[in-house]
Amino acid sequence: MEEKKMQVVHLQMVRDDPRETARLVQMRPTYVQVVSIGAIDYCTAPIPELFKAALLSNVPNILSSHNHPSGDCTYSQEDVLLTEKVLQAG
Repeated sequence: MEEKKMQVVHLQMVRDDPRETARLVQMRPTYVQVVSIGAIDYCTAPIPELFKAALLSNVPNILSSHNHPSGDCTYSQEDVLLTEKVLQAG
């Protein structure tokens, strides 16, 4: 049986420094997936869905983002909890 190597998925949380996010997105994406589209004030992002696309696409890294339609980019408690769950799952 042929030995197969598995790539390690790298998850990096970027906070408060848009320059770091800009540096990360300068890489050429191999796959783009919309995981969830919410309402005007709420959006769910199921953790398995975040990773399913990455795993099925055989990508070594993911960059996850969302917007704040209100224009207020202050982290909500839900943002923090979701980020923690994504980090734990990764």
